[in-house]
Amino acid sequence: MKKWSILLGVLVFAGLVVYVFRYAKDAFSHMEHYVTVETDSEIPKTKDEGDVIVLSTEGYDTENPTYYTYRSELYVDLDTVNAAYAGERFYYDEEANRIIYTTSTRVMNCEIGPAYDLKNGRGASGLPTFLFVEDKPEEESSEEESSEFIAGEESSESQEDSSGESMEESEEESVEESLEETAIEPELPENTEPVTGNVYMRAAAVTDLYGVEFLYDKASNVLVLEDATRRYVDVQDTGETQYLKVHPQEGNPFGQMFGFSKGYEVYRELTAGETLIVFGEEEDYYKIADRDGKIGYVKKEAVSGVRYEQAETIQLDTYELPASKKMDLPISVIWQYFSADYGGYLGGDAMEHYTEVVTSDTLKVVAPLFLHIMEDDDGNAYLYDASSQDYIDWMHENGYKVWVTLENVDNYYDDLNEKLTELMKDTERRQTMVQQILEFYKIYGFDGINIDLEGLPEEIGPYFVQFMRELSATVRPEGCVVSVDLNVPTGWNGYYRYDVMGDVCDYICLMAYDEHYANDTTAGSVASYPWVQAGVQDALTEGIPSEKLVLCMPLYTRVWSLTASGMVMPEYTRTISMEEAWDLVNNDWYEEVEWDRTTGQYYAEIIYGDNSKSRVWLEDARSMQLRIDLAKAKELGGVALWYYGWDTTEIWDLIADYEHGE
Repeated sequence: MKKWSILLGVLVFAGLVVYVFRYAKDAFSHMEHYVTVETDSEIPKTKDEGDVIVLSTEGYDTENPTYYTYRSELYVDLDTVNAAYAGERFYYDEEANRIIYTTSTRVMNCEIGPAYDLKNGRGASGLPTFLFVEDKPEEESSEEESSEFIAGEESSESQEDSSGESMEESEEESVEESLEETAIEPELPENTEPVTGNVYMRAAAVTDLYGVEFLYDKASNVLVLEDATRRYVDVQDTGETQYLKVHPQEGNPFGQMFGFSKGYEVYRELTAGETLIVFGEEEDYYKIADRDGKIGYVKKEAVSGVRYEQAETIQLDTYELPASKKMDLPISVIWQYFSADYGGYLGGDAMEHYTEVVTSDTLKVVAPLFLHIMEDDDGNAYLYDASSQDYIDWMHENGYKVWVTLENVDNYYDDLNEKLTELMKDTERRQTMVQQILEFYKIYGFDGINIDLEGLPEEIGPYFVQFMRELSATVRPEGCVVSVDLNVPTGWNGYYRYDVMGDVCDYICLMAYDEHYANDTTAGSVASYPWVQAGVQDALTEGIPSEKLVLCMPLYTRVWSLTASGMVMPEYTRTISMEEAWDLVNNDWYEEVEWDRTTGQYYAEIIYGDNSKSRVWLEDARSMQLRIDLAKAKELGGVALWYYGWDTTEIWDLIADYEHGE
């Protein structure tokens, strides 16, 4: 009897199951089974005020220091703006707590706090363009607010309300109509103590300058980050309601009766034509994010095929010299060396040299060292002008272009580069020097400025780069050619930023010499051909356009003195002209020379009675022709010679053939 009771119960249960699936299924299918889930339960909370919830393919991140919110507006870390969009055109002066924005034609000094129209170089109304957010001490409570430093902001209510509305009219009238380009801003009060933190730039300003769209939803405080290759789908009109689902699975109406409703949990209904960002896929579903920062799942059959889009490449503004200021390539340059205390720039020998030995048909540019970094009585570096108007006028009359050179090597100050670092670090002094150079250009009427600041310490790197940016943006629009002299790239001089120099300068003069320098403890060539060849390729690899690269060639060599054991005696090393070197070998040593295939130069040595010796690698037309051929093969902008007085007639014959395409 008991067995029959159990069997009867099983049959009744089975009958109920059949009934439900056969007769009740249709009824369930017409019922509303979808359950709306609030996204607040899924989107995480930020720890501190000002933090942004960043959504990427990795999920949500609530502690991303790259982004910040101030009064419901998104701000982006300035280092990120520089690296990702601006090509490092924003320079932060920590001492003055000021931002310098440098384009190809304008220098704009910006304070922390005010609003700016960066595109048009003037003041504006609204929220601050730049914020400085102090780092929070580790022991500080996470519930306390972040500290924003906004210079000049009297109250948050007077600038802009939280909805993003503009300033009151009375405050708009106080905003300057425009900022004077390259002007020196008044000094800010000194900080009582140093603070650490990050500078942020308003995302709307980044969008205005570079067209970058930030998918930031103010309501949810979520920023959606997309990959460089972006994937989109569009919601299709299928005749049925489509949902942004919480889970990638179908719902079962019968299972929902017993509490299994994951397949029916949704965030919201989707609208036909709505674009969604694809982050991944799981079987029949795409994992997507909408533009409000909600992440969920959508059926593949409910959307279009995946559309791939590549992030647009940002094209930064550039400046090209007018055709009247450009020279036909290739060019040729020679430096003329003058001491800052030297009085006679244009003697009879020089006039004869530039009219008979060489002419403007062969040589395009002369580069006299007229501007010098010196120290004043107080030990401060300053710009000393030793220019000669007569020299410049005479060169122009005889068809030459004049690039006045600014140098830092002709001095007797042991700490000059330290003082120069202080000058370049100080924005006001640095920009004053730029304005001085512009004034000299207008007074003397030379054609270009050549910057020859050598042996700079690594700490000056960012200040030197900013100096070159500001110099370029200031003088090039006035028609002044800008060139800079750089050593061949090595592991120690990357802070000169060859890539930036290639952008802001018209020519980069590659000083392909001093492979073995004056105080070197190893005897060797000043500029062996393989070393020069590698240096040229490295400079091109660093990002310098070939048409801007000028190969500098030495008109000198070094005579090395060695002990009997082969040790170099630097105190006896001599730097002499190529002509003097040949006279020494032929008339004093009476030694035979041999061609050294490894260096691409002639080599000679003499052994003395005590077994000490002297060695020299010689420059001549053959070694110079190898470098000129290299300049041709690499389609470089030209060649240059260091320096006037050490040149020979046979060298000018080579340059003439090069200039005339022979």
